[in-house]
Amino acid sequence: MKRSLLILLTLATLLSFTACVKTPKAPVLGGGKKELPDENYEFTLPSENPISDVTGAAWVTHSFDKIAANGAVPASLSTEYRVYMTLGETEGCQIAFRSDFNNELTLKCTYKEENSFDYEIFILDVNYDIKGELLSDPAVPYAEGASFTVKAGNTLPFIIEFKTLRDTKAGYYPFVFELRDGEDKTVAQYTLIVRVWAITLPEKRTYQTSVVISEKDIATYYFGSGTEVDDEVYINYCDMLLEHNMSPQTLPYDILDPRADAYMSDPRVTSFRLPYNVSDETLKAYYNKLKTNPKWLNKAYFLPFGECDTIEEIERFCEISLHLQEICPGIKITSPLSVDIQVDVLWDQINAMKGYCTLWCPKLCLWDDEVSYGNHDYVHSMTFEARMRKMMKEGYGVWTYFSYTPSTPYTGLFVNHSGLHQRLLFWQQYQRGIHGLIYWSTTAWNIFYQVDPWETVFTGLYDNNNDPVYGDGILFYPEKNITDTPTVSQRMKIMRDGIDDIELLILAGKTLGSKWINDRVNSLSSALTSIEADEEAFTKIRIEIGNALEKALANK
Repeated sequence: MKRSLLILLTLATLLSFTACVKTPKAPVLGGGKKELPDENYEFTLPSENPISDVTGAAWVTHSFDKIAANGAVPASLSTEYRVYMTLGETEGCQIAFRSDFNNELTLKCTYKEENSFDYEIFILDVNYDIKGELLSDPAVPYAEGASFTVKAGNTLPFIIEFKTLRDTKAGYYPFVFELRDGEDKTVAQYTLIVRVWAITLPEKRTYQTSVVISEKDIATYYFGSGTEVDDEVYINYCDMLLEHNMSPQTLPYDILDPRADAYMSDPRVTSFRLPYNVSDETLKAYYNKLKTNPKWLNKAYFLPFGECDTIEEIERFCEISLHLQEICPGIKITSPLSVDIQVDVLWDQINAMKGYCTLWCPKLCLWDDEVSYGNHDYVHSMTFEARMRKMMKEGYGVWTYFSYTPSTPYTGLFVNHSGLHQRLLFWQQYQRGIHGLIYWSTTAWNIFYQVDPWETVFTGLYDNNNDPVYGDGILFYPEKNITDTPTVSQRMKIMRDGIDDIELLILAGKTLGSKWINDRVNSLSSALTSIEADEEAFTKIRIEIGNALEKALANK
């Protein structure tokens, strides 16, 4: 019966490939209007390879989907997918296979055109049992053609990422990937069409990031507590973070070291933290060097406190800030806010820190008044959001901050939270004019006790509801050898794509008008805890925005 069903499915798949390859119209480079690629592009490549007896379900889905190994197979299956991306961007999708029996398979790209760009494959085969779901997170680089096992009754997904260059031509680029059995027969064929928009995101990013990599955590994992790692190890982590649109909070070299200059000048480095607990002479030296380059000065900031949660900490923060502003005027000073405490009658933390905190960094949940003002015994004249927007108009920076709180219904950067919602976190930031983030750790493998993140992503943290938090502070997975490039998480890739989305939305807003873009963004999420969109609605809106922006830019 299974053999007959497989034959019918195979015939249906081959019959669907009836059109011929149509060469897309390449954009005309240079001045004047540009011709856009033909939206009626079609591609056909029936497999001429022998068909395998291996049975199972094959499908393609979005790169941000969280596919449980023991989850249900989608009701509607398709092995065709279109990836939409700008120039100089990384974007992709996932291919998945659910096997009826244990099978040894391989994955290969069997077709791509000569003028195509690079791709990378990542296997999601490390699963964690989280409340009964077998979820993966480490995106392990896959060597094309290497053998792997698909367990009976389990789904095995792969992320396939494409990377365009800034001079890649707009158009359609077909790729065909095949799963093959031990006899090199085709088990499943996936047709991926990459649609490259004639849109180049700015090299100088508007959205800034500051993400912690702990040298101490890395050293402890490999060598035990009280040890250190070489600069090259830390640089390895920094470079991987930069490849994913995020800046390390601490640069590999001291600001006064000439080797730091290249990092401070790198457009991918959007911010860096300055140490504050040094001598006044060193602070002056930092300032004198940074002010020789306005770009460096704009990226620098001080963070004296991780979080100010008490009146005493607020007072100490203000003292330190006043001292820093006297020595280093113009350099931003921040302290992430997880609460907004009342400090006096008709006076809260925002009032107390204004003027001392020049870069506001509240958690997203604080934008909801029931969270920020919930414990205050007076009624505020302005909403928290109105106050933050007023801060922006007055010249203050406004970022956000992610850690293990808040809890559901807010979205966190956790392994078991929706990938769609995690990507939409960045669209929600665009809605509010937020232009940066701080993330507290990527290597938190030793918070309360040492954990092996390849075995568990629970580190002992609990959210406001006293539920275990899975994966917070872990965006990197250490390899066997300390000098090897660390494995990144699927969540880091979702964050990278969300950051690219913000830049696309900013450019679209400037080109198409804020009302036009806001109407579409607001249709996906009306509040921080209200996301109306499903995966298809999000993808449709993103494609609509990209197509409209491309057309508007071509007509300029």
